[in-house]
Amino acid sequence: MIRTGAFLGVVLFAAGASGAEEKVVITRADCQRIVRHVPGADVAYQPGVDVHGRKVVGADLPDSGNVIAQKMIPEVLEIPITINPVNWAERNAANKQKAAAEAAIAASAQAKVTAAAELGTLTGQRTTLLAQSTTLASELTTLNTTLATMQAEVAAGTRFRYNKEYLAAQSAVTAKQAEIATNTSALATNATALATRNAVLDPAAAQLTTLTTQQTTLQTQATTLTTELATLSATLATLQAEVTAGTRFRYNKEYLAAQSAVTAKQAEIATNTSAIATNAAAVAAQQAIVDAPATQSTSEIQKTSAEATLSGLSAKGFDSVTMSAGTVKFDILKGTFTFNGEPMGAADQSALAEACRKRGVK
Repeated sequence: MIRTGAFLGVVLFAAGASGAEEKVVITRADCQRIVRHVPGADVAYQPGVDVHGRKVVGADLPDSGNVIAQKMIPEVLEIPITINPVNWAERNAANKQKAAAEAAIAASAQAKVTAAAELGTLTGQRTTLLAQSTTLASELTTLNTTLATMQAEVAAGTRFRYNKEYLAAQSAVTAKQAEIATNTSALATNATALATRNAVLDPAAAQLTTLTTQQTTLQTQATTLTTELATLSATLATLQAEVTAGTRFRYNKEYLAAQSAVTAKQAEIATNTSAIATNAAAVAAQQAIVDAPATQSTSEIQKTSAEATLSGLSAKGFDSVTMSAGTVKFDILKGTFTFNGEPMGAADQSALAEACRKRGVK
């Protein structure tokens, strides 16, 4: 055996007719062809035949694997759309009203849960702020007393105006007043937040509270206006007496102004009186609502109305009537939707097609 270049050769020697030796070289490729295994015909797997050559049922059934999948999932999915044509518009409107009412009721219920939780927190905050307010007022009283004593000393000349303690007392009072202002603002904000949450939990009671507060304000305004009118009327009466006595000219500027002031104040009182009457009627009406047995909310009334409409339509006995409106087709391979042959190219349909492909519907 010799190595020649890139191949391994086998050298055989044979004697020729001339008596000289001849070389026969066999390459690696020749060796591989010689030793290559060729299995017998009875060894390789043959579908439908057992090891003894007898016919048997093949392992690959005709409806297995992809064949079944292709039969179960066609290339185009069809979704028939049907409607009940009898009173369709009325039925559709009632269903929409009912759905909207149910959504509003659910939202209201959730809002009440949230408001109740927030109400507890806000009530706690208010208690803290009120206690803080009392403390701050007491502290301010003490500081003002100290400052007043020092101011008296400054006035008497026993304490210098720029005395360190006196200036510190002034600063302390100013700082405490700022704290009280902050506390007062926080209380106002808290009161508004509480009113908002109460309005969610009990709108009728909250409205009654608002109207009652307005009535109190109007009545206070009425008292003030009456006092102001009495003062103006007294002034006018004095001027009128002077005019009668001839000591004041009838067209005197002050006399005319007093007459105008009284007239304007009477107009204010008339407006206030009318507002009080209107508000009192509103308070009475709202009180009746609060005192009445529990009633349905607007959304509940709308839902009840829609259900009554649907019930009335069902009573006609046409609920089972159907009419084909068309067919939605989804081409799985193309990932496209059509309705009665018209493409549905909305972004959500594209997203749906993509979702179908991701889930193996191809």
